[in-house]
Amino acid sequence: MATTTTKTKVLGAAFALAIGACGGSCPEARTTTATTGGIGPLAGYGFLAGTWVADHDDGARTEETWTVPRGSVMPGSSHTEAPDGRTRSWESLRIEQRGDAIFYVALPVGADGETSFAAVELEADRAVFENPQHDFPQRITYQLEGPEILRATVSDLGGATQTTWRMRRESR
Repeated sequence: MATTTTKTKVLGAAFALAIGACGGSCPEARTTTATTGGIGPLAGYGFLAGTWVADHDDGARTEETWTVPRGSVMPGSSHTEAPDGRTRSWESLRIEQRGDAIFYVALPVGADGETSFAAVELEADRAVFENPQHDFPQRITYQLEGPEILRATVSDLGGATQTTWRMRRESR
């Protein structure tokens, strides 16, 4: 379930767990790129691999899937389905290595371009990505809460505006 401190226009009805619930149709949707970063190696992000599901209070369901990191990229995707079965939002995601730096890259459907967030923190069960130039979110945090629960939080850099989802690992 989502715990929302403050909602903004970019969050829309059921945010696709990173950036783009409005499918790129929001005026705020645009390409921004974080220019610094460097936490790695990519294999350290393997704790995200798998399918994670969040059921929302309004009956919507978000599914975020990450592959096992291979080479210099870890592909992923996020899809939110409304209670009536229609796609509310979806986006292509990836965590990639660029030289010595690691980036989280999101491309919401309908967006003008992708948005990159530089890795700024990596622990065995936690990853933090930031892009101070992006309107919202500016920070994306993933925190494992045991083997079956992943907490995803999007926020501004100060944390005053944030939304958090607790997702459960789905077995297939």
